[in-house]
This record gives sequence, C-alpha cells and structure tokens, in this order.
Amino acid sequence: MARLAGRVRWEPAAAPGVPAADAPGHETVALADGREVTGAVPCADGGADRPLGRTALLAKFEANVGGPADDLVHAVETLDAQPDAAAVLRAAAQAARTAHDEEHA
Repeated sequence: MARLAGRVRWEPAAAPGVPAADAPGHETVALADGREVTGAVPCADGGADRPLGRTALLAKFEANVGGPADDLVHAVETLDAQPDAAAVLRAAAQAARTAHDEEHA
C-alpha cells in the first residue's frame, strides 16, 4: 500500500466554501500499459444531495470502524435514550479491540 501511495499525486478541487462531501471529484489513473482511465462524480455519496440509505450507511460505518459493530451501531442509534455517552464509548472501545484482534489474527 505504501508503494502505491507513493505513486499517487493529488490536488484539491477549486470549490472554496463547499464541504468536501459536496465538492466534485475527478480522477485519472495511468495504467502500466500507458492507458489512462478517468472518472468523475458531481459530489460524494452520502452528502446532502445524495444521502445514503440505511444499508449503505451501515456498510460505510462498519468499513470505517474495521468490521461489524452491532453494539456500537445500537449505542449510536439509541444515544438519545442514554443518560450519557458512556455506552457509545464502551461500544466504540470494544469495536476497536475486535478490529485490532481480527487484523492481527
């Protein structure tokens, strides 16, 4: 991954004052055989103009926390019924431990 990251060049899009999720994206990938593949999006999925559905949102959330995290999802979804954020913090710590253990298994 580090070798690939070292070959990536990027520059910010000119969209002053626009949240990153709402800014357009454009990419060009140069392949080893000399071809270039280009893609573009008007804004990221999950922004105000392109909200994610529940299934996609949970998939993105779990990818960001390193895997399935049912207890953390439940704690976040019921936060308004909790006396404080302790349940979320405990569930987040457990999700982190689980992801770490699975990564190093």
